[in-house]
Amino acid sequence: MLYFGLSEQGEAYTVPVFDLHRLDADAGMPPLMMLAAGSGGLGTFSPDGQSLALVQPEHILLFDTVGGGAAANWLTFEMVMTYSEWFYLPEVTWTADSSRLFTVIPAHDSLGVPTEPTEVWYAPIGSAPTMVDSFVAVPVFIDTPRLSPDGTQVLYMKEVGGSYTVTMRTGGGAEATVLTVASAGDAGSIGWSPDSLQIVYWSPMPVNAFYGSPGTGFSYVSDVGADARYVRWIDAARLIFLAGGDLRLRTGP
Repeated sequence: MLYFGLSEQGEAYTVPVFDLHRLDADAGMPPLMMLAAGSGGLGTFSPDGQSLALVQPEHILLFDTVGGGAAANWLTFEMVMTYSEWFYLPEVTWTADSSRLFTVIPAHDSLGVPTEPTEVWYAPIGSAPTMVDSFVAVPVFIDTPRLSPDGTQVLYMKEVGGSYTVTMRTGGGAEATVLTVASAGDAGSIGWSPDSLQIVYWSPMPVNAFYGSPGTGFSYVSDVGADARYVRWIDAARLIFLAGGDLRLRTGP
């Protein structure tokens, strides 16, 4: 089964309409609308495929892919202001057994209220979500907070005394500094390894990518210079990326 949503053309960006459609890849039939516009969202499947977390600018919904029906509201939050036409849609992380999910919600108006916190929310399926952590991060148009796959850590950027620090934070509030730069445009996060032990970040340009952890150190992703674009984890030991016009595979430390 293939699930997808539609978009429409805005003034500067393609804008999602937050619906949901399903296509049986073997049946040869037209797609079936599961949720009308405004009732769906950007989807993240649970590992068992039985639930779909649907994200909108102010809501996270849960859709039962087995039973169907309307999507249930899981979390309501204030729209994260991007100071532009694009919508910020929070990231959702499921636990491996599909029983629980996490999300990180950035501050609603981080320019208007610089001390407004970013929040981490958690809940087992069928229970109301609980805020389990909060911290002050830079606005989302500078850098996006990223949850580790196991939901226990966040990679984010914060301002400290006029400098900017890329930071790894655990749910208990302990933090480890990845690097500190003079300008917010000198670094940013890319993502976590599937085992939640390593990260990828860029600095000082988006093509200069590094991977590793504060405990083991960091290395260039690319082995043919600093140029590494569109870096993605395949599994806990392998990265794939573009470098010098080639699609390359990085294996191991």
